Amino acid sequence: MTGFGCYRAAGPTSLGPTTAEAEERVRRFGPNSLSDESREGMLADFARQFKSPLVLVFGALQHYHREMDTRKEATRMSLARSPH
Repeated sequence: MTGFGCYRAAGPTSLGPTTAEAEERVRRFGPNSLSDESREGMLADFARQFKSPLVLVFGALQHYHREMDTRKEATRMSLARSPH
């Protein structure tokens, strides 16, 4: 069932899962809390995000996008200054 399908099934007046459903989710997925790893500190949590190569790819794409915007703006400014 899709996310929207779940919403439709639950109905707009639903206040969330029942106690039994919540207990089943805790049993199945664990408590909704930070793991012991987070006790190492915020800097360690931040650094841990870079273990994923996807984060590095997105960072490189963001840098490339900013660089291209800077170059486009510099080109526009130089064309605007040059006499036609």
